[in-house]
Amino acid sequence: MSGKVSLIAVLALSTLTACAGARKIGSAPGGSAGNGGTTTIGSGSAGAAGAAVEPTEGTAGGGAPEGGVGALDGGATDGGVGLGSMWPNQALLYKATLAAPPKQTNTGQTTDAPLLGNGDVGVAIFGTIDALTLNLHKNEFWSLSEAKVKAMEKLALAIPSMAGASYAMTEDIGVGEVTGTFTAGGKTITTKSWVQADDSTQNKVITQFTLTGGGSVDVSASLSVGQGNSYATASGSSGDTLYRDVRADSADTLGGQPTRRVRVAARVVGTTGTVAGDRLTFTIASGTPVSLVTGVMSNLDSATYQDVVLSSISKLAAADVTAFETAHRAWWDAFFRKSFIEIPDKTIEKQYYASLYLLACVSRTGEQAPGLWGNWVMRDADWNGDYTLNYNYEAPFYAAFPTNHVELADSYDKPVIDWVPTAQAQAMRNGWTGAYYRVHIGPLPNGSGDTNEWNQKFNGAFAISVMIMHYDYTRDLGYATRIYPTIKQVATFWQSYLVKVGTRYVLNNDAQHEGDQNPQMNGVMSLGFVRMALQGAIDMSTALGMDSDARAQWQDRLTNLSAFPTFSRNGQTVFRYTEVGRDWNPGNAIGIQHIYPASQVGLGSDPALLTIAQAMVSQMARWRDGNGTVTFYPAAARVGHDPKEILTQLDGWITGNTYPNLHIHTGGGGIENFNTVPSTIAEMLLQSFQGKLRLFADWPMTDDARFGDLRASGGFLVSSRLIGGVVQYVRVASESGEPVVLVNPWSGKMVRVYKNGQDAGVQSGAEITISTAKGDVLNIATDGTSFADIMSRLSI
Repeated sequence: MSGKVSLIAVLALSTLTACAGARKIGSAPGGSAGNGGTTTIGSGSAGAAGAAVEPTEGTAGGGAPEGGVGALDGGATDGGVGLGSMWPNQALLYKATLAAPPKQTNTGQTTDAPLLGNGDVGVAIFGTIDALTLNLHKNEFWSLSEAKVKAMEKLALAIPSMAGASYAMTEDIGVGEVTGTFTAGGKTITTKSWVQADDSTQNKVITQFTLTGGGSVDVSASLSVGQGNSYATASGSSGDTLYRDVRADSADTLGGQPTRRVRVAARVVGTTGTVAGDRLTFTIASGTPVSLVTGVMSNLDSATYQDVVLSSISKLAAADVTAFETAHRAWWDAFFRKSFIEIPDKTIEKQYYASLYLLACVSRTGEQAPGLWGNWVMRDADWNGDYTLNYNYEAPFYAAFPTNHVELADSYDKPVIDWVPTAQAQAMRNGWTGAYYRVHIGPLPNGSGDTNEWNQKFNGAFAISVMIMHYDYTRDLGYATRIYPTIKQVATFWQSYLVKVGTRYVLNNDAQHEGDQNPQMNGVMSLGFVRMALQGAIDMSTALGMDSDARAQWQDRLTNLSAFPTFSRNGQTVFRYTEVGRDWNPGNAIGIQHIYPASQVGLGSDPALLTIAQAMVSQMARWRDGNGTVTFYPAAARVGHDPKEILTQLDGWITGNTYPNLHIHTGGGGIENFNTVPSTIAEMLLQSFQGKLRLFADWPMTDDARFGDLRASGGFLVSSRLIGGVVQYVRVASESGEPVVLVNPWSGKMVRVYKNGQDAGVQSGAEITISTAKGDVLNIATDGTSFADIMSRLSI
C-alpha cells in the first residue's frame, strides 16, 4: 500500500555487535552437499578462542604452507602481494555428479549438461556413450546481420556396441575436467574431457577414452553445424584430421566489421584414425588410452585460423596430451589458490566455488565477453543472447572483484567501450550530449536485434558500474586511463540530462521497470547509479589529473542530486521506487539496486538511512525472485540483514534452483546467477566499499569461518579467521599503497601491528588507520600476540 512520499539524503556510521558461542567448520566435506557438522578447522595457536584441529594432510586444506613464516610475511609467492599458492584449492572438495543424461539439450537458455570451458570455447556434453555429443561454442559467434548469438558446431561420437550402457558423469571443478564411466556387456569405457585452460587461442578440446573388459570398440566421429545456423558450411580432411568450417553470416564483413568464421578440426592420438565420408573412425583397444583432440579457432583468433588449427593438432602424440593435461590442471589449481573461503554450510561453499568455476569457463582476458547464456549455446539464444544492460550483462562480473579474480572481468569492458560512438549518436538524436545507452547492445555494427529503449535512461550508468568497481578494487591507474574516456562520456550525459529544480537536480522520465510510462521522476535505482557514475568520474579524473572543469560540474550534480525517495509501507519507512510514478513492484530487485551494486548504502551510512534500507530488504524479501536474487542477497548483507536468515534462504535457493551440473538457472537469465553466492558470502565476510575494512561484517558470530586474500576496495587483499566469535588475526596486503582504515574487530582492545614482519607498534580505538606502501603486508592481532603466533594461526 502507498503512503506519503518523503525524501532522505545519504551518509554515515554504524557497527555490528557480536555474540559468543561457536558453530564449527567441517574440514573435509568429501564432496557432500550437506550443511556440514560439528567438526573443527584450523590448528596452531587459536588465541582467546582456544585451540582447534586442522584438517589432516591430504585434504584440500591439509598441510603446512611451504616457505614458513618468511613466505607468509614477505608477500609474493605468486607474483603479487597475495599468498597465492599458500592457500588451498578448496574447489578440489567439490564435484557435480550426474547419474542420468541431461534433458535440457535443445534450449535457448541454460543446459543441465556437464560443462567445460576456458573463457573462450565452451563445451556441453549431451547423450549417452553410444551417441555422445560435444556441443561447441565460442563467445564471439554472433551473427552480425541478425544481431544475435548463433549456435556454432557439434562433435558427435558414435559407439554403437555400447548401446544401453550405464551412465555416470562427474564435473570435477577443482581441475576443470568432466569424467564419465559407461558399462555395457562386460565392457567399461571411462572418459576424461577438458578444454585446455592455458590456451584460449588454439583452443584444444580433449577427450581421453580408456576401455576395460577386453576386446575393442569402434568409434565414429563427425562434425555438424549448430542448430538453426543455415549459413554456408563445408567439411574436409587433411591426412588423418577431420574438419568443418562454419560461419555466422553470409558475407565476410558487415559494416566494416569482420563476421565470425570458425574451423573445428579433430584428430585421434594413441591409435590410427581414418577419415572418409565426413567421418573420422578409430578403434579403442582394451587397456590402451586413446585421445580425441579437437582444435577450435576463429578468424578473430588468427587471420590464418584454418591452417593454424590444423597444424596445432596434426603431429600430436600421447606425451603431448599428457603435457597438456598437466598444464591445464596447473592453470585451474593456480586459479583457485588466488583466494579461498571456508564456512560451515557446505551447500553454499560448494556453490561459491562452482560459480567461480563457471565464470572462469565463460570469461577470459583478451576474448569476447559472454552473453546471457555464456559459451554453451545450443540454438538461437533467447533474448538474442545479448548484452542486456539493465543488470543481466553486468551481474556475473561483479563476483570477480571481492573474490580476487579481477581478470575474469577483463572481457566485460570492450563491448561497452566500442558502443560509445553509437551511444553518442543516440544522445544527439534526442538533443542530449555525452553517451546514452539503450538497454540491449552487442558487437558492432548492429549490436542486439532488440533496439527497444523501454523509456530507460540509466543503462549507461549501470554499464560502467563494473568498470568503476574494477578501478575501486584495484586502484590501477593504467586501467583508469583505458576506461576514463567512456566514464567521462556517461558522466557528461548525466551532466546534461539532470534538471535543476530549485536547489536540487532532478532525474526525469527514467523508467525503473522496462516500459513504465512517464512521468517517472527520481527513480531510486537510477539515483543510485547516477551517484556511482558521477563519483567514479570524479575519482578517476582526480587520480589522472584531468578535466578539472568538468569535475566541478560533476561534483555540483552529485552534491545537489535529489535524495532517495521514501514512503510509508506496512507501518515502516521504506524506499519508494520513484518520487513521482511507480511506488512499488512485487517482483525483481530494482528497489535495492542503489544499495547493491550501486554501493550507496551500507553499514557506514547515516543510521536513519540504514534503518530504511534494512526495512526495504525485509519488506521486499526477494529470496526466490527469478530476476532479483543476483543483487538482492548481496544488498541484504551490505545493510546488515539477519545473517542467519540470509544463509538459510541462500541454501534453500541453491538447492531449489541448481541443475546437476552446478549451474543455477532462474527465469531471468543464465550466467548472471554466478554472482549471487560469491558476492553474498564475500560481503558477509568482508565489507570495504565505504572505505573501511569491516571483518565478518554481517556474519553469524556463532559460526566459525575463515578466508584468504579476498579483495577489498582500495587495492587490498585481506585474510582473517573467526573462531568462537573471536577474530584471530587480520592480514592486509597492499597493492596500491593507500592507507588502511580497519574497523577494530576487537572492540575496546589494543591492537598490535606488524608491517612486513617487523613490529610497527600498537593502536587503539574504534577505527585503526595504518599507512602503507605498495607491496606492504600487515599482520594485525590483539596486543600481546607475537608475530610467530599470528603466522601459526594464518597457516593452512
